[in-house]
Amino acid sequence: MKCFQRSGPRPMIANGDKHWDEKGERRAYNDRISRMRKIEYPMLEDLTYLDHGGTTLAPKSLLESFCEEMQSTLLANPHSDSSNPSVTAVMVEQTRLAVLKMFNADPVHFDVVFTANATGAIKLVTEGFSGYAEGFNYCYHRNSHTSLVGVRELANRSHCFASNEETKNWLAGANDSSLEGPLAGRPLLFAYPAQS
Repeated sequence: MKCFQRSGPRPMIANGDKHWDEKGERRAYNDRISRMRKIEYPMLEDLTYLDHGGTTLAPKSLLESFCEEMQSTLLANPHSDSSNPSVTAVMVEQTRLAVLKMFNADPVHFDVVFTANATGAIKLVTEGFSGYAEGFNYCYHRNSHTSLVGVRELANRSHCFASNEETKNWLAGANDSSLEGPLAGRPLLFAYPAQS
């Protein structure tokens, strides 16, 4: 709970038994970020990095733990007859279960397929839907990645949701004449970006 003192030169914030001013809190946060940057991202020294949309930098601790794992563990194709495929198979299964747990998805009803990237996953799903003799219909959100927008070219009919509200109404079953008629009667693929 935050309480602001009404008098005095600087606003005070109370949190349990701790008191600090807003500038001090901001300074402490910035100091923690600076320390983390020096420790985890030494390659950024004297640089301003603006390409986070293109790639996320790996922190030093992750790179070190990955290199250590690669040097100490034989990771093999879990489907091969190599000397120790069980280590890899266990790691793959643990990762699969962690992803299902994150989405609260029951492993009895859901599975995880690993792909090289999001575009590869989209391509795999689209090819599966393209196998229907009658084709498929497609709905997607306007904030979708280019790879998701491109799926409309393979669909018999498609619809782009212009807003979150339109999407929510459709998911709730509200009647929308733009989604009836031409989109009815075929398998439907729906894409919704997690950022939305």
